[in-house]
Amino acid sequence: MLQNYLFPVNELQSPREIIFQTTSLGKLRQVLPLDRLAALLPAKGSARGAKAWLAPEGMLALLFLKSYTGLSDEQLIEHLNGNWQMQLFCGMRLADNEQIKDVTLVSRIRSYVAKHLDLQLFQEELIRSWKPQLKETQVLLCDATVYESDMKYPTSVKLLWDCCLFSHELYEDLLKSCKLKRAKNAFNEQQLKQSTFNLLRKKSQRKSRRRCQQLIKLLTRLNGLIKDVFRLMGDRLQLAGRLRERFDLVEQVLKEQRFFLTCPGYL
Repeated sequence: MLQNYLFPVNELQSPREIIFQTTSLGKLRQVLPLDRLAALLPAKGSARGAKAWLAPEGMLALLFLKSYTGLSDEQLIEHLNGNWQMQLFCGMRLADNEQIKDVTLVSRIRSYVAKHLDLQLFQEELIRSWKPQLKETQVLLCDATVYESDMKYPTSVKLLWDCCLFSHELYEDLLKSCKLKRAKNAFNEQQLKQSTFNLLRKKSQRKSRRRCQQLIKLLTRLNGLIKDVFRLMGDRLQLAGRLRERFDLVEQVLKEQRFFLTCPGYL
């Protein structure tokens, strides 16, 4: 005997599904056009093989879920096995005796989506879905951090080594222009030591302090040689304005680093 239903059977929701819609994950899923986004992925060519854990909508939902939660791939699978809200977010329900044991599932889905999904079409679909809720669409906002590409983490060793490089290059240019012989200095030796120091995974306070002492000694020697060239050449040799400013700055750095080295608690 046929019965009349107030609502279609396929639209009936379980208590958990009703509760899920009031949670933060449920509200997030409602604003994601997963069905239209999944249409951008290629259809499965054959019905052969094991049944997939996730439909195309579920694969995209899993990637959204990973970004939303900030979990690693293995942690996400672990939570997915035991969290019914995450399962509903991905459009699946595991039976009590079922468990996803493939920890590479997230990685394989990510590779599949990256290979087949057109990001331009993906963004256009999101814009069409969210445009009614967007305000001031004529304004373009860009969040970015701008910095010089040659900036380094400011340590005393790096600062001193940069000063040594400048003084050595300046000294070599002066010798070439004045046709003078090179005086003995330890730049090549210290360059090798600096390369070795840079490769250290852990730079202890003692090693950093020792390296600063060596670089201060090298920089003092190089600046002294530069001053010797100026004394020898007299008024015939003049530095350009910017070079003079940089050399004065190197002298100031050398003075400060000598002071810091003798202070308690240095480095």
